[in-house]
Amino acid sequence: MEEAAYADALEKFCGPTAKGALVSKYGPHALSPDWALDRRNLTIEQVGEAMMCLTSASSVSGFKVYLVGNEKIREP
Repeated sequence: MEEAAYADALEKFCGPTAKGALVSKYGPHALSPDWALDRRNLTIEQVGEAMMCLTSASSVSGFKVYLVGNEKIREP
């Protein structure tokens, strides 16, 4: 199965809250920062459950999922 199709299948497996979580300019292996930030109508628990499902299901299947973040330069 193609990676993008597999990412879509993972989202569907994890339910409607996970829709769009693995679709971004970073590719199908990255949790979309836009999805994570644009969950205004959901509780933090719902977002957490979707993230847990995605990372757990991907781990069991060997499909790597990465988090994209802003790295802050450490000040001395």
